[in-house]
Amino acid sequence: MKLTKEQKQEILDQQSQKNTTKRVTSPELEKILYEAMPVLDHGFVRVVDYMGDDTSIVQSARVSYGKGTKKSFYR
Repeated sequence: MKLTKEQKQEILDQQSQKNTTKRVTSPELEKILYEAMPVLDHGFVRVVDYMGDDTSIVQSARVSYGKGTKKSFYR
């Protein structure tokens, strides 16, 4: 599936927007944000948003256990 000139321009417009955020960002994902990537024969996917990076996942796992990691399973 080929992108039209209007679709390509829309992607460029979205990529040129500069937004500030307090959340963790991923420089590599920022590079491909909104870019259309071909999939199979007739489609494409785009990254339009993401939530943090690898450290965000680790921190979320720690928070989800809370005090549970302080208990000893061995008696």
